[in-house]
Amino acid sequence: MPRFPKLKVTHWVDGQPSREILDFEQAPYFLFNYDVLVAVEGEVMRSYEELVQLASQDRYKDRDFLEVRVETIIGGG
Repeated sequence: MPRFPKLKVTHWVDGQPSREILDFEQAPYFLFNYDVLVAVEGEVMRSYEELVQLASQDRYKDRDFLEVRVETIIGGG
């Protein structure tokens, strides 16, 4: 398996940005199990498989980090 970069994750808690670093392998457990919108390097990801495809691209292969933005989806009616 290729070496993937770490993930710099930004999400908002009580109106304040919260940042953390995740190992790439943690992504399926922390990013794709909740009602959130995940954008990696500006591209919306719907699954861990899409994230792996993006991180496998030549333009990201030598990067130490990928920028991840997480937004909570709020349903309404």
